[in-house]
Amino acid sequence: MEKKSENCTLPLPSTSSSPTSEKIASTDHGDESSEENLPMPKSLIGAENYLTLTEGKVCALTKEELTEAISKCKILILDSAVCSDERKWLVRRLIELRYQLLTVEDLQVEKTDIDESSLDISICLGHHLIKRFQPTSTTKRYCDVCCTPIWNVVQYWYQCKDCRYKCHIKCIENTIRPCAHLVQADKERYERKICPEVGLAAQNYECGECKLRICFNKNSWSAPPRLCDYTGLYYCTSCHWNNTAVIPARVSRNWDFKSYLVCRASYQLLRYTRNWPIVTVEPRLYGFVKELAEIKRLREQLSLMKHYIIPCRMAEGERKLMEKQFKGWSYFLEHDKAFSLHDLMEIHSGKLLDELKNIASKFEDHIIKNCQLCSGKGYRCELCDDKDDVIFPFFSTVNVCSECSWVYHKTCWLRYLVCRKCQRNKKKQLEAVPPES
Repeated sequence: MEKKSENCTLPLPSTSSSPTSEKIASTDHGDESSEENLPMPKSLIGAENYLTLTEGKVCALTKEELTEAISKCKILILDSAVCSDERKWLVRRLIELRYQLLTVEDLQVEKTDIDESSLDISICLGHHLIKRFQPTSTTKRYCDVCCTPIWNVVQYWYQCKDCRYKCHIKCIENTIRPCAHLVQADKERYERKICPEVGLAAQNYECGECKLRICFNKNSWSAPPRLCDYTGLYYCTSCHWNNTAVIPARVSRNWDFKSYLVCRASYQLLRYTRNWPIVTVEPRLYGFVKELAEIKRLREQLSLMKHYIIPCRMAEGERKLMEKQFKGWSYFLEHDKAFSLHDLMEIHSGKLLDELKNIASKFEDHIIKNCQLCSGKGYRCELCDDKDDVIFPFFSTVNVCSECSWVYHKTCWLRYLVCRKCQRNKKKQLEAVPPES
């Protein structure tokens, strides 16, 4: 595919600390990331491999052209060097091509049910900008490019359906900020360091996003630089509106849920990924935060209870409860290490702990009291004389053998430290081996 198009990489015009920009600092809109868009490597510029995605209408390329471009892009990725700028650029372009292919397929299926205005989608630096016009809306909106108000009554405007980036129609060509979904696809994890500040000298006295010259000189015509607590970089007033957000690194390391000042790109990124399970809490916090330790225990119990609830034909109500409560966050029943930023905020407020306790109580009542099929799958400890005590692996007073998964009382296990079932299995294996002649 030999198509070229203009990339939206024009520099953002410099803006001073005007009353308009100061007013914007108190608003709360949108989500974005502070990563710069990688320029196209010179090695890829050519008639055969210039795989640029056409900026503009979403239907600018046909389904066949997109399929051919995706195949060619895959080959170029495999031929490129590992961790090179060329491969990073190609991977980002592959994401764009696949996304547009899915969009074109959806539009072909729903073409009879939608009008022409819904097809007015523009693509720029990963943003999938939908044309908006809401004359009756009373919400104040500001352009992320020129920082001036968007007048709902008389103006059309674009909004990214992923990160809520907003701009005037005339400002779309000056967009320099890539979409949050592209930035997160490159990183996969949040910044682990707490405010990794490097200083203005390391930034060459330039804004961390638009590269406008900034300094702390009192005689300067521009406002002082603003520090982003998430990236640790300094930004101009056009790229930093004094939005506040909870910082994942401060939560996972210090259990600190205070809101700190962040730039627009970081604010939009954190808003876009707040429900993604990409936060890993420091292990030492489980010993200091009782709610966090209790959540970990409940997650382990629920992950064991689901093996009773899912196959049971008598647990239709419990399965519906599981589907309703864990819709969109099934990872909560798979492992006990991953959290989303929203999960940790719910734990801090106490809401999530109460919900999980209620669900675990209902599941336990079904397994032990209300269902004969599930209660018949219990275990008896082979290390003690209490043969009438039926135990289950999700009890807090039991120990599960790591080899055969048999269940014992924890006190009995600590006394003998031996699994009777494993001993029987080893004895059978030895008896099955024929003696040497």
